[in-house]
Amino acid sequence: MQIETARKVLQTIEAYGKSGCGIISLSNETNIDQSELREFLRKNKDMVSKSSLNGTYTINRFGEHRGSIESMLSALVKKSKNEQQYQYYFIVVIAFTLGLILGRIG
Repeated sequence: MQIETARKVLQTIEAYGKSGCGIISLSNETNIDQSELREFLRKNKDMVSKSSLNGTYTINRFGEHRGSIESMLSALVKKSKNEQQYQYYFIVVIAFTLGLILGRIG
C-alpha cells in the first residue's frame, strides 16, 4: 500500500475516534478494496487495534507510536525501504549465482 493511501486509511480511522470504524465503512470512505484494507490492518497491528466486541478498528494509542499518524507513516516508509533493500540483495545473489553457474558451464 502506498504511503498516501496508508495516510488516508489511518486518518479515516482516527476520525471515528474511540467508537472505531468497520471494514465496510472504511472501504466506502477511502475507496479501497476490503481485502487490501484487511491485509494492511493485519500487517500493522502496532498501529491499529481491533475491538473484540464489534470488530471495529481504532488507532492504537498505547503502542510504539502512541497514536501519532506521522510516526506510523515514518515507520511504514522505513519498512518499505528495508523491503526494497532485501529485494535488491536477493537480485544480486541470484545474478551472482547464475554467473557462477554459467561460468562453470562455459
